[in-house]
Amino acid sequence: FQGSISSGSSCTINRYRSLMLDSSIMASEKPYLIYAPIAGRAELARLIAAAGGITITESANMANFGSQDIKETGESKKNYMSPSGMPLLQHGDLKISQSGAIEAYLASIAPRYKDLTAQQRAV
Repeated sequence: FQGSISSGSSCTINRYRSLMLDSSIMASEKPYLIYAPIAGRAELARLIAAAGGITITESANMANFGSQDIKETGESKKNYMSPSGMPLLQHGDLKISQSGAIEAYLASIAPRYKDLTAQQRAV
């Protein structure tokens, strides 16, 4: 399955929700965050991962800003539904753009947050 999500499509949101329930994605590899060596829009995602007990791998390269391709891999950002924006996250076959979607996904797979109710997550 080649999954992508951007923060505007209910169809991809439903696919995203079904992928969150697939524990084989989390067990297979670490989430890979693509951003830059600055705090910016990826900092909250980094904090959610660290506090939630998720080890992420990261590409922090200023050359990725404004480019349509990811410098380290040559892959098009269009595969993430993001022609030039960042941050981006890949976890298994799932590719996500938009910081809010990345933060929600990381919080949903974090082992330390697994027992929180929806109300507790919202606060």
